[in-house]
Amino acid sequence: MLSRWSLILLLLFSLTGCAGQPVSVDYEPRAAFGLMKTFGWANGDSAELAAQNGLVDRRIRDAIAQQLKWHGYSETTAEPDFLVDYRLRDEQRLRYRTYYDDPFFWGHYRPFHGPAFSHTVAEPYPVRILTLDILDPQRRLVWRGSYSAAPWRADTPAERETAIQAQVQAILQHFPP
Repeated sequence: MLSRWSLILLLLFSLTGCAGQPVSVDYEPRAAFGLMKTFGWANGDSAELAAQNGLVDRRIRDAIAQQLKWHGYSETTAEPDFLVDYRLRDEQRLRYRTYYDDPFFWGHYRPFHGPAFSHTVAEPYPVRILTLDILDPQRRLVWRGSYSAAPWRADTPAERETAIQAQVQAILQHFPP
């Protein structure tokens, strides 16, 4: 009996762990993903990051190419079946927290129940969003995946590369749909 309840609890915890996944995906259902075998670079939005920070650009491109090759696609410059582009941006989002104040609460003892006042505070927090776009040869968007999380807290280049590879892998595990 204990093992059955343990299994049920394990399944519940694993399902709640999937609820807040930082990956979102959207795609064109009529796109012929099964016919795609080769990829190339679109050099759209990613060209701006390459000019600003070539190290991050190289790490992201290497991670994307590695994952796509692992999925069986090959990179080419001559008439690829689809084009890849990415965008990396930082945003400030707001988190709302409500706090309750009780003027009749002294320390650990509350002599009687009186009114409690609440106030809500907006707390800004940073979010880094990595978006991967898959375009057909006519440069129409057919698939988009994005990963949003706190900015990388990596101190060394190896840690930054590991963080980028993990995010790209999380996005591209949903490609093709």
